[in-house]
Amino acid sequence: MGIFAVSTFNTDYILVKKENEMAALNKLQSTGKYESVNEI
Repeated sequence: MGIFAVSTFNTDYILVKKENEMAALNKLQSTGKYESVNEI
């Protein structure tokens, strides 16, 4: 799965293709270190 990561001073963004959205969310949330703020 390809990702595009963008970091700013106070926020990090991880962008994935729509077809990989649920797999990416599940994987990131399973670590306990990430949360989804805005799902589009």
